[in-house]
Amino acid sequence: MAALEAYNEAGIQHRHDPKAVIAAAAEAMSAASASKQALDEVKQRVNRLLNDGEVLLLPPDNFHLGDRRLRALFDAYRRGDRAPTDRFPELKTVQLTKDDIKWLGGDVRHAHVDTRGNAFLNAHPTAYDGGTWEVDEAEAERTKLSEILRSLYRFGAALPDGFHHDVQSRDGSPFKNELFDCSRRGERAFTAQYVNIYPDDVVRLGKARTTRKGKK
Repeated sequence: MAALEAYNEAGIQHRHDPKAVIAAAAEAMSAASASKQALDEVKQRVNRLLNDGEVLLLPPDNFHLGDRRLRALFDAYRRGDRAPTDRFPELKTVQLTKDDIKWLGGDVRHAHVDTRGNAFLNAHPTAYDGGTWEVDEAEAERTKLSEILRSLYRFGAALPDGFHHDVQSRDGSPFKNELFDCSRRGERAFTAQYVNIYPDDVVRLGKARTTRKGKK
């Protein structure tokens, strides 16, 4: 609602005028507005929870793009430098079979693989195991509310509680001291067949042990 940045004749920003705020919000949420259409597009895409090829669902800090992370593309998307309908054509999916990943959950799946060779597969809804955030006033002082919002929403569209990616090496080999950036515990090395990574980049062990630090 950029119009609220402007100043009225008295030199006061419109964002301090309740009537101006209500009018701007109504305009932004009207069916014909560009912002409402953009949000509807994002909602539709985020709701494709069983589509491994949907880029908007990927964890931004743990999906590597060479010398940068997916977050750089998401920042551009959020700024409006990329259209709401942008499918990020530079990111291609890779066909995976049970010869690659034994527990694939189907004969063939097309998923995104980052430059480290890690495949990101959307977990099935029956495997969602997250917890709903409840923050009281005292806790809010020490909790990073932005991280909580990242776990609940993606570009304004609500995510189901517990949604995550099962991440495994593209060739099916287990991780050995593979480094991931956990938003709660920082960089950690995992030794496991696979790891679970949530939308807010919380990383949890699949089925193996983990160490605090290590080398790939």
